[in-house]
Amino acid sequence: MNEHQESSENIKYSTLNAAAEPELPQVVKVLLLTCTQEDHHTERKTPLIISAQRGLAGATRLLLDRNVDMDAKDNLGRTALHHAAENGDEAIIRLLIDQGAEKKIRDHDNETPLHIAVKKL
Repeated sequence: MNEHQESSENIKYSTLNAAAEPELPQVVKVLLLTCTQEDHHTERKTPLIISAQRGLAGATRLLLDRNVDMDAKDNLGRTALHHAAENGDEAIIRLLIDQGAEKKIRDHDNETPLHIAVKKL
């Protein structure tokens, strides 16, 4: 990856993170609708992973309605479900599972979302 591509990725990621603030729901929607599944930061966090990690149920639902890959992994091998489990976000966990997210995917530490959720107890 060249310097220009890396800079472009960082701008997209930073903008999506900034727009994910609850006070800016319309901005989130616009950004999410223009992002593709391939839009991710060097940490490989897709818009769905960011939404699940930040606890944004509406954005997560919007992305799932667009049929994004809900089992895409970040650089740690974690999916959106792993991140929702880490946060104990029951609403997003249920949403992802109801939409068919794989519950048994293991991350680079060989942990499933359930392992992560149990460690949080």
